Amino acid sequence: MKRIIILTLKILGGLVALVVVLLVAVFIYINSSAGQQRLLRFATDLLQDKLETKVQIDSVSVNFGTLDVNLIGLDVEDRQQRPLLQTDRIAVSIEKKKLLTHRVEVESAHIDGLRAQVHTPKDSAANYQFIIDAFKTDKTKTQEKPKSKNQLVLDIHKLHLSNIYVEHHGVTKKGYNQTTTFALTDLLLKSKGSKYAVVVDNLRFATDNHQSRKNTNRPKRGFFDAGHLDVTASMEMMVNHYGKDTVHVSLTKCMARDSITGFDVKDLHFNVGINKTTAYVSNLELQHLNTKLSFDSATIQLPSKKQGRKLEYATTMISGSTLLKDIARPFAPALSRFSIPLHFKVLMSGTDSTMHFRKAHVNTADQKLKVDANGDITHLQEKEKLFIRFNVSKMSTDATTAQKIINQFVVKKFMMRQLNNLGAIGYKGSFDVLYKMEKFRGVLSTSKGSLGFNLTLNEKTKYLTGSVRTKGFRLGQVVEMKDIGDVGFGADFCFDYSKPRTARVRRLRGGKLPIGWVNVKGASASYKKIRMSDINATIKSDGVVAQGHIEQRKKLTDLLCDFTFNNTDSIHKMKIKPAMRLKNMPWQKKMTDEERDRLRAAKQKAKEEKKATKAAMKAEKKAAKEARKAEKAAAKAAKKQNNQ
Repeated sequence: MKRIIILTLKILGGLVALVVVLLVAVFIYINSSAGQQRLLRFATDLLQDKLETKVQIDSVSVNFGTLDVNLIGLDVEDRQQRPLLQTDRIAVSIEKKKLLTHRVEVESAHIDGLRAQVHTPKDSAANYQFIIDAFKTDKTKTQEKPKSKNQLVLDIHKLHLSNIYVEHHGVTKKGYNQTTTFALTDLLLKSKGSKYAVVVDNLRFATDNHQSRKNTNRPKRGFFDAGHLDVTASMEMMVNHYGKDTVHVSLTKCMARDSITGFDVKDLHFNVGINKTTAYVSNLELQHLNTKLSFDSATIQLPSKKQGRKLEYATTMISGSTLLKDIARPFAPALSRFSIPLHFKVLMSGTDSTMHFRKAHVNTADQKLKVDANGDITHLQEKEKLFIRFNVSKMSTDATTAQKIINQFVVKKFMMRQLNNLGAIGYKGSFDVLYKMEKFRGVLSTSKGSLGFNLTLNEKTKYLTGSVRTKGFRLGQVVEMKDIGDVGFGADFCFDYSKPRTARVRRLRGGKLPIGWVNVKGASASYKKIRMSDINATIKSDGVVAQGHIEQRKKLTDLLCDFTFNNTDSIHKMKIKPAMRLKNMPWQKKMTDEERDRLRAAKQKAKEEKKATKAAMKAEKKAAKEARKAEKAAAKAAKKQNNQ
């Protein structure tokens, strides 16, 4: 019996030894280069059969003792034999002890030299969709199987990405073929306890819709164009929490610059917490060139087509300071010289198609300009329906500050001297910005009186039209004509601000005046302590000379006045020609049409004779001048001949 037991133990020991030897041999074979290359060929063939496209891996190195994996030279093509995904090296190190507890802990992972070409045609599936479909699980089968209690949990301690380049070819909503490039020099993610620190170096994002830029041959339009971006950025952040449905991130440092549009963010930091439906932003601070802004918190409702949820957002009070020239290159070239520091604060809210501004306040550092307003922008995504309205509840400044602001713009300036005479200036009203049109209305209060106005700038026709009304305005003090007292009037006007049209006039005739007209009806005014009413006036300017006509029609007399000026800075030096016409006097005899025609013909004849006489005198002077010139030439020639 003892012998049988010993024999049995020997046989069992031999079998165990054989199994151990076989396991050691398999382990050695798998860890050998030949074994791993054979496994590599098997895995590559399996992937090619599964994906039905070319899959190539140059080499693989697996250390089963330390669970370190190195994959060199991965190359995957799409179904059209175009390069889809390429990597130079993928290295992964796994903590083997954790595998026994159904945890996959990646000590470190490094992906270097990744290149991807993504195509998303308008009428067909993306070129990577076949990979998703190949590894997609059958939902009906997975629902039938009970979930395992011991599911694997993936945990990464360190992730390093370097030299990443992804190129996406797609179609925009407007049907343009757009190329989007994503490049990354370096990204390092490292766990710090339950948190993750992330450092991104030289991230580049560029778009090209292969169309002309929107500001091509349009100097008034800024450089911002979503179809032409080239942004580089570097940032540091801390992932404080990451769960199935929630994440909390602190962006501690961010610098970003777009070389095309001119955006240059010097610093940006904030905290954000995100769940399935909402993002909460707090302690945001942004510095862009000379602009700084900050706010305590903002709430953003995340959109979802499936759940019928739209984007909505609201902030606490945003405050900061700016130089408007910071946004000149991307949005408004006209602001390129605007270097007056402005301080602001505003509450913002809105959706993907609207923006609302409440309790907006703007002031200069010296408080000589202060503006309080509320505003709304609607139809943000529809250019021709875009509508902006701001209601200004209070604006106050002085003439000197107003001149400083106007001088920030490179435009032809008129009536600056008269502006300086207005003194303190206040405004209450509203303005609208529509597609190729701006409208302004309200009451302008000054130390010389108030003016109600309504004007429109039509960007299609390039005409400024509108009206002005006042019951009492000290016009004489403004235009420096002391004999004119208070005036009350209603006036309509139209001015041409088309650069091509006005430039043509300047080139042919010169001139320093605006081009347009003003009509005044039913005005009242005082002149040298004489009060007059029912005055009508017209002013027409061709850019060189402004000609005005004033008349007061009464039952027995008409008081008339013609005036001209050629410079808005010297209106007080205008030429004035007053006249008076008596009507319905007993000695006045009504002329017949025949007599009136004879008188008109006689005046015309006298005018032509005067013109002919003037032309004859001019010709005579010219002939005399030519004769004197010939005499001098002859004398000079004779003198020269005598000297010889």
